[in-house]
Parts: sequence; structure tokens; C-alpha cells
Amino acid sequence: MKRTMGGAGRKGSPPLPRQRRALRVTQITLVALSVWCVTLIGELDDILGVVFMVLAAVMLLITAVWMGIRTVRGPIPPQLD
Repeated sequence: MKRTMGGAGRKGSPPLPRQRRALRVTQITLVALSVWCVTLIGELDDILGVVFMVLAAVMLLITAVWMGIRTVRGPIPPQLD
């Protein structure tokens, strides 16, 4: 039986190395954007802009961590029924 998607594996199977590398690149990009938002805080004059930049930086970091926790995991062990 052929799979419909080339990278689709069984439920619980670990991601392919290419998928892991792509995930890491995305996570590094999100962290870099978060750091960039933090560096822009010093150039802002209004309180609302500072609050927005802090929230944006925190949301980018949370997204990067959540992607890693949610996506990269090992195979699910077999059930002992």
C-alpha cells in the first residue's frame, strides 16, 4: 500500500532528518526575530510600543518552544494490553 504523501509516516514515527532540519531553521528564525524585537525596545518612546514589542518577543519564543515540543518526539511505545 503506497502512502499518499512522501514524508508521511506511521502515527508516532519520528520525523525525517530533513523535516527536523527545517524545523530547527524555523525555530532559529523565530528566536532571532524575538531577539530583534527586544533590541528595538530601546529605540521606542511610547509605552504602548514597548508593550507590543515585549508581547511579540514572548509570543515568538513561545511559538519556537511549542513547535519543538509538539513536533519532535520519538515513536510511541507499544501498548501492553
